Amino acid sequence: NEEDRPAEGEELNCQAIISLLGVYPIDRLISSSNEEITDPDRLIDMNYGKYLEQITKKFHGEFIAYDVYTGTWSFQVEHF
Repeated sequence: NEEDRPAEGEELNCQAIISLLGVYPIDRLISSSNEEITDPDRLIDMNYGKYLEQITKKFHGEFIAYDVYTGTWSFQVEHF
């Protein structure tokens, strides 16, 4: 509810660094599977970190890093 949200910069509605663990794409080459692509070399080849960087920009966040070995995507936001 918008009216219950604290003002920007107050309480939890402030700048934060967020790290999401285990962020992997679904392998669309195997149509009947929902298997995640976790192979670091494959993630590098498909530029998955660059893709997440573009997603981060869409919600006006600042991309920090993507670790292909752990699937950790880190970014910063000014507020929620």
